[in-house]
Amino acid sequence: MPRTRLLLTHRGGGFELVRKRRTLPDGRQVDYWAADALEARFRELYRAAGIKTSSHAGRRSFASALLKNGVSLEQVAILLGHQDTEVTSAYIQVEKKQLRAMYELAL
Repeated sequence: MPRTRLLLTHRGGGFELVRKRRTLPDGRQVDYWAADALEARFRELYRAAGIKTSSHAGRRSFASALLKNGVSLEQVAILLGHQDTEVTSAYIQVEKKQLRAMYELAL
């Protein structure tokens, strides 16, 4: 949601967004918005907190936790700002314990 000002710069304004293009595994190209300065800010915050991770690892953890708690893939895609759930699925980490529980539930 490019016009949302949920997180602000140290000057109180919005982070600059840049339109980028990514090629999906099936060869399709999709456009998306990126805020490189915001990503850099998250790296600073992680480092200051002593957390050894990347901004994308944080997004993957966020997406996985949402799914684990019953949020649909479509809703997770919206929260991550993705237009395509295929992009979102690349962020998801499914635990073996979850897979076993789903398998047993299906039987």
